[in-house]
Amino acid sequence: MSEELLEKNKKAEIFCIPYAADEIERLIDEKQGQIKEIAEEIHARNPKWLIFVGSGASWCTLYTGQYLMDRYSSLPCAIYWGPELYDRHPCLLTGDAFAILASYSGKTADTLRALEVFKENNVPTLAISKDGKGPLAQQANLLLTYESAALYTSPMAEVVMLLLELMRLRGESLRECEEISGALRKLPSNVRSVLAKSEEVAVRQTDNFKDDSPLWVIAGGALAGFGYQYAYTSIMEYLRTPAIYLHPGEFRHGPLEVLGNEKPAMIHLIGYGGCREYSLMTYEFCKKHGAKVLALDAADYFRTHPVLSPFALFPVFQYFLLYMAQAKGIDLDEYIYMHVVPYKQGEAYF
Repeated sequence: MSEELLEKNKKAEIFCIPYAADEIERLIDEKQGQIKEIAEEIHARNPKWLIFVGSGASWCTLYTGQYLMDRYSSLPCAIYWGPELYDRHPCLLTGDAFAILASYSGKTADTLRALEVFKENNVPTLAISKDGKGPLAQQANLLLTYESAALYTSPMAEVVMLLLELMRLRGESLRECEEISGALRKLPSNVRSVLAKSEEVAVRQTDNFKDDSPLWVIAGGALAGFGYQYAYTSIMEYLRTPAIYLHPGEFRHGPLEVLGNEKPAMIHLIGYGGCREYSLMTYEFCKKHGAKVLALDAADYFRTHPVLSPFALFPVFQYFLLYMAQAKGIDLDEYIYMHVVPYKQGEAYF
């Protein structure tokens, strides 16, 4: 393994865990006033439902918002990838809706096309982006930026802060809002407290999983979006390794038969909420029947509100990505296809 490559990858854009906690802390300090104003404007529009749209890690960030609202608010919500939005074109797509679109670059083609659909149907929009330079930021009705390369944790923190403010204005789940807000304020110190442990686990597990393909990621509840993100936009995108994401509640409805012929390599993410039972049950079944399994339990890192459980496992996955890339000889800043080879004719960025 190349130490030179390891040091280079520690400076890669995707490897943000050394400063992710600082960025969350900064956003809580600097953005609270602006977020409150945006929540007040959304509330004043009296939307009948919220629509979340994103791609890749941005979709996964918004999933946490969807989970939060489903669990604690009576305001109906839906989450879409861009192509699903304009394929379904929901009949409720009117000015009574409000759309929140996320894109790190502000240039994601599918999300920009969704923005056009919203504009055509008079749906007001909020863009969440790294900065205000991209067309998404410039064309949406409202803008919330995070000025950070921590492209998963920073926007996720902002989404949670925004929706908590909206729920307060609606008079919903006020006690829970305070609990989540308190847990959010503790996140920076909690994340910092597990960095050494997370790196140690990642180094050890890299030796166990570096040659396995595909890698299964099993996650549900508040961790479902994070599991999806790690399988498809980390393992496949950055490690160039086939990956499969599956919800633990679905494993026994057919996929368990794979254990009869294969001994798959599986990473089970276990959170604190209602899906914990299914996550543990699926992990134990796979382990018993010969799968190569790794259980990453959020409770083994730090306790937080179930909605925020992705933050507890984010450090270990960042380090796992770092050391797996070193083992595979991959430069985390180099792409072969993404943003290099046009996905369709005339399209430079997707």
